[in-house]
Amino acid sequence: AGVALAVREVLRLQYDGTLDLRNAVGLTGQVYLTVPPARSGDGKVTVTVQEQLRELDARTDSPAPIPTGAPVRVAGLAGRDILLVEPLPGPEGPAEP
Repeated sequence: AGVALAVREVLRLQYDGTLDLRNAVGLTGQVYLTVPPARSGDGKVTVTVQEQLRELDARTDSPAPIPTGAPVRVAGLAGRDILLVEPLPGPEGPAEP
Protein backbone atom coordinates (compact mmCIF):
# COMPACT_ATOMS: atom_id res chain seq x y z
CA ALA A 1 0.00 0.00 0.00
CA GLY A 2 2.89 2.34 0.81
CA VAL A 3 4.54 1.73 -2.55
CA ALA A 4 1.27 2.34 -4.39
CA LEU A 5 0.81 5.63 -2.53
CA ALA A 6 4.38 6.71 -3.33
CA VAL A 7 3.95 5.87 -7.03
CA ARG A 8 0.67 7.79 -7.17
CA GLU A 9 2.30 10.87 -5.66
CA VAL A 10 5.24 10.70 -8.09
CA LEU A 11 2.85 10.44 -11.05
CA ARG A 12 0.99 13.54 -9.85
CA LEU A 13 4.24 15.51 -10.06
CA GLN A 14 4.78 14.75 -13.74
CA TYR A 15 4.64 17.75 -16.06
CA ASP A 16 2.33 17.24 -19.02
CA GLY A 17 4.13 19.69 -21.33
CA THR A 18 1.08 20.22 -23.52
CA LEU A 19 0.88 23.84 -24.65
CA ASP A 20 -2.35 25.52 -23.54
CA LEU A 21 -2.74 28.80 -25.47
CA ARG A 22 -5.11 30.13 -22.81
CA ASN A 23 -1.96 30.60 -20.71
CA ALA A 24 -0.73 33.14 -23.28
CA VAL A 25 -3.56 35.63 -22.65
CA GLY A 26 -2.15 38.79 -21.08
CA LEU A 27 1.44 38.05 -22.08
CA THR A 28 3.52 40.27 -24.33
CA GLY A 29 5.46 39.26 -27.39
CA GLN A 30 6.86 40.52 -30.66
CA VAL A 31 5.56 40.32 -34.23
CA TYR A 32 7.59 37.92 -36.36
CA LEU A 33 5.53 38.25 -39.58
CA THR A 34 3.23 41.27 -40.10
CA VAL A 35 -0.25 40.76 -38.66
CA PRO A 36 -2.85 41.99 -41.22
CA PRO A 37 -5.57 44.42 -40.00
CA ALA A 38 -9.13 43.61 -38.92
CA ARG A 39 -8.69 39.81 -38.79
CA SER A 40 -8.19 39.78 -42.57
CA GLY A 41 -5.41 37.21 -42.33
CA ASP A 42 -2.83 35.60 -40.09
CA GLY A 43 0.56 36.86 -39.06
CA LYS A 44 3.03 35.33 -36.64
CA VAL A 45 4.21 36.41 -33.22
CA THR A 46 6.82 35.10 -30.83
CA VAL A 47 5.78 34.82 -27.20
CA THR A 48 7.07 32.87 -24.20
CA VAL A 49 4.28 30.56 -22.99
CA GLN A 50 4.76 27.99 -20.25
CA GLU A 51 8.52 28.73 -20.25
CA GLN A 52 8.77 27.99 -23.99
CA LEU A 53 9.53 30.59 -26.66
CA ARG A 54 6.98 29.82 -29.38
CA GLU A 55 6.16 31.20 -32.81
CA LEU A 56 2.36 31.28 -33.08
CA ASP A 57 -0.28 32.40 -35.60
CA ALA A 58 -1.95 35.68 -34.70
CA ARG A 59 -4.77 37.98 -35.78
CA THR A 60 -5.75 41.47 -34.65
CA ASP A 61 -8.84 43.67 -34.46
CA SER A 62 -6.64 46.72 -35.07
CA PRO A 63 -7.62 48.76 -38.16
CA ALA A 64 -3.95 48.97 -39.14
CA PRO A 65 -1.48 46.14 -39.72
CA ILE A 66 1.00 45.41 -36.96
CA PRO A 67 4.49 45.40 -38.54
CA THR A 68 7.33 42.97 -37.96
CA GLY A 69 9.23 43.73 -34.77
CA ALA A 70 6.35 45.58 -33.08
CA PRO A 71 5.52 44.71 -29.46
CA VAL A 72 2.10 43.14 -28.88
CA ARG A 73 -0.07 41.91 -26.02
CA VAL A 74 -2.15 38.75 -26.31
CA ALA A 75 -5.77 39.85 -25.77
CA GLY A 76 -7.40 36.46 -26.26
CA LEU A 77 -7.85 33.63 -28.70
CA ALA A 78 -9.20 34.06 -32.24
CA GLY A 79 -9.54 30.33 -32.77
CA ARG A 80 -8.28 27.09 -31.35
CA ASP A 81 -4.68 27.69 -32.45
CA ILE A 82 -4.68 31.43 -33.20
CA LEU A 83 -3.87 34.28 -30.82
CA LEU A 84 -5.74 37.59 -30.85
CA VAL A 85 -3.17 40.34 -30.31
CA GLU A 86 -3.23 44.10 -29.86
CA PRO A 87 -0.37 46.51 -30.56
CA LEU A 88 1.55 48.05 -27.69
CA PRO A 89 3.17 51.47 -27.85
CA GLY A 90 6.72 51.17 -29.13
CA PRO A 91 9.71 53.29 -28.09
CA GLU A 92 8.68 55.95 -30.64
CA GLY A 93 5.48 56.69 -28.70
CA PRO A 94 1.87 55.50 -28.61
CA ALA A 95 0.33 53.91 -31.67
CA GLU A 96 -2.06 55.94 -33.80
CA PRO A 97 -5.75 55.27 -33.05
